[in-house]
This record gives sequence, structure tokens and C-alpha cells, in this order.
Amino acid sequence: MKYDFDMFATYPPRRCGIGTYTNNLIEALTGFPEVGKIRVAAISKEELSYKKPVDFIINQYDTLSWDKAASRTIKRAAKSKNPTVAVLQHEYGLDGEHGLGNNYVAVAERLHAEGVIVITYFHTILRKPNEHQKRTLQDLAEYSDGLVVATDSAIKLLSSNRYNINPSKLRHIDHGVRIRDISELDRLDIKTRQFGVDNNFLIFTTLGLLSPDKGIQYSIPAYGEFLKQSVTPEDRKRMCYLIAGEVHPDFVASDGGKRYREYREELREAIASSGVRYNEVEELRQVNLRDFDVVFLNMYLSEHHLKTSYGAANAVIYPTVKLGQGVSGVLADTAGAGRIAIATASDYAKYLIGNGTSISDRRIRVSDRGILIARPKIDYIAKGLDYFTYELPKEARILMEENAREKGHDMRWDNSAWKLIQYISFIDDGRRIIRGRGPEFVRENPSKYAALNAELKGKK
Repeated sequence: MKYDFDMFATYPPRRCGIGTYTNNLIEALTGFPEVGKIRVAAISKEELSYKKPVDFIINQYDTLSWDKAASRTIKRAAKSKNPTVAVLQHEYGLDGEHGLGNNYVAVAERLHAEGVIVITYFHTILRKPNEHQKRTLQDLAEYSDGLVVATDSAIKLLSSNRYNINPSKLRHIDHGVRIRDISELDRLDIKTRQFGVDNNFLIFTTLGLLSPDKGIQYSIPAYGEFLKQSVTPEDRKRMCYLIAGEVHPDFVASDGGKRYREYREELREAIASSGVRYNEVEELRQVNLRDFDVVFLNMYLSEHHLKTSYGAANAVIYPTVKLGQGVSGVLADTAGAGRIAIATASDYAKYLIGNGTSISDRRIRVSDRGILIARPKIDYIAKGLDYFTYELPKEARILMEENAREKGHDMRWDNSAWKLIQYISFIDDGRRIIRGRGPEFVRENPSKYAALNAELKGKK
């Protein structure tokens, strides 16, 4: 059976991780014969030029716009010979002002009432939600046929007393991986041709859209501390920390740019206190990595730039301050690329990397797929960098990369898309099956099994 898909999400050219996620999911879905038409109701807050599969633009701040998008889906579902699946990519920050809207819930409620299959992806699941945040996920659970999360720990949290969501509605489907199969020969070629260094040059990198949540205000001074405490002047010439990606446009615009200006000042102070030689460029050809300790590559990373950055990297530093983070495209692609992550111990990092063996009084944990840092603290991150550089033998690094690549291979986007199709089919079958059929009987005669029946009922 074919299914038509209506996606409610951000979408390129809006620069947003959810949009990238949705685009990758759609590209993977189109390869399956079970998939019919795919359309996107793109959540937007500025005038952008969208192309297919976007056929409606939702004004993020306009409730009526969300309602119109739901109406279009309902009308199309009534006319289509295929069952229609509405996929809601939920993120608090995309719903109204400051994430305080109820538009996702209103859309799910309308679609559910009209018999449309509703699947909601939860991209943020907070350990300590406020009442609005908790109620939003609970209401979405009520009006959705299925809920998708990226880790088993998310299922455990959502089904706990904190959220009280029925676990039968929850399904773990991995975040897909788009960057993969980058060999050692690829790394050497990329380093030589595009980064201007050889394979004896060590590249640490942090990739993706930047904001205070990314944590580079801690990793920069941590790198400076690592250089000061662990690295000889000669070794210092053979390594660099590349921070590639622009500041998240939504963060730049928030509060009239006030928070962005404060963030820039915080980064300037972090750089000054760390004592690193640094440079900011918009193209790699503008800089010689040997001349600097930290380089900011201030640009939006296209698919090509992401692949080359992962390809050149020896380790990806991911110092997020959001330890409750349930999913990360950067970490997923790090595994897909077969690269070692040095990451703070977010929920998703613990799932992807594994808890591993504790060293340094539990501040650092080393697993077979990467290195976990207990918290985004400067000395903790510096210790992780020291361990990777000087204590991890070459053979151990190679094995760690192979294990990461193996994990990433299982997380390919086509696998994630197929699991979604299977999940939808399971839900659809369940809606069609009439359960509990057969006549009912009312007891008129006393039963010698009364005591046993009472005991059995008491155990339910």
C-alpha cells in the first residue's frame, strides 16, 4: 500500500536543523515504492523562495496560517486513494513566540479528528519541563497515532511519571546519517588539497550552526588549557581547532540582536583568556592552519563543506551544554563519517558513543566509539583532548573510528525512512483491525471459581 505524506516542518532554504532533517528524510522516503506524494507545509518567519515539495508556507506566528495548512491536508486526504500521513516535526522554538504556541497541538487535534494518520517527531524532550512544555508533549501524544524519538532513554523519560505518556505510542527510530564512508585515503586527499596540511597534522573540529548551547565558549579556553599544559611548542605547530559554521540565524535575530552581541563578547573573552592564536575567515583558502591554534570558518556549511570538514577531522569536539539533548545531527554524522567524538555527556551522546570506562574520577569516560566529558567544564574538556592526543594509541583510534562507522552504517537515512514506513504500516493495520470480537455473556449461575476469579482480578 502507498502512503501520501504531508510534512509540517521547517525546510530549506530556511537555515534550521529541523529543515535539514526533514529534507534528508524526504530524500530517503522517495526511494521506496510504498511512498506516494510528499508535500511540505514549511514553517517560516520570513519571505523565502521555496521549491517543491513545499506547497504551503506556514507563518510561524500566525495561528490561522497553521489552521489553513491543516485544512489543506484534510481536503487532500479526503480525495486521495492513498492513506495520508501527517508528519509533524516538533520543536518548541518553531511554535509561536518564544516557543509558547499551541499550534502543533491544534494541527494534530484537527487532523486526528478527521482520521488522518498523525506521526509526531519529538526533537526536544526536557528533563525538567515547565507546565506548558510538559502539557504540549502530552497533548501531542493524545492526538498522534505514533511518536518518534531518537533514543531508548527518551522513551523511558516520556513514559515516566514526569510525562506519563503511554509507551505503546513511542517508537525509537535513529536520526539518519548522511555523511558516511570517508576513508583514510579520502582524509589524506582532503587534508592535502583543501586544507593545505599533511596527514601528520591533527585537526579538531566543531561543526554546524552556533549558539551558546553549542558550548564553544568552554571548548575554546579548554583547547588553550590543553595547549598550555600538555603540548610542546613543536607539537603545537602540528594541530589546529577548526570551528566551522555560522551563528544560528534565529539566535542572531532574537531579542533584537542583544543576545547575539552578548554571545560575541563572551567568545571574545574566551579567546582572550585562552591565549590562543586565532583567525576568522570565510573561506579556507584565506588561512594557513599551521599559523593558528583556533580558526573560525564563518560560513553556512553546505553538504560539500560538511563532508570535507568531517573528512579532514581527526576528532569532532561537541561540548553542548544541553545534557538533556535527545538528538544531534552533528553527532549522528560524526558516527557516519567514522570519526571520533569528544562530547559532553548529553543523553544522545551517551546513546551514540556509549558510557564506556571511567577515567579521571568519572570526569572522562572512554568507550569504543568516542570520549564522553561529564560536563562542559574547561578542565574536563582539556583532559579529554589530552587523553585523545597522547594516551590513545594509533591502533585504538583506528578501532574507535571503525566502531563509530559501524554504528553510523546502521543509521543510514534509508534505514530510518524504512523504519518509519514500517511503523506507519503497523499503525494503519491496527486501525483497520477490529479487536475483541465475539459475543458477551452475563453470569446468572453462581460459580465455584469465584474465589479464583477474584484473585485474578486483584492481580490486574
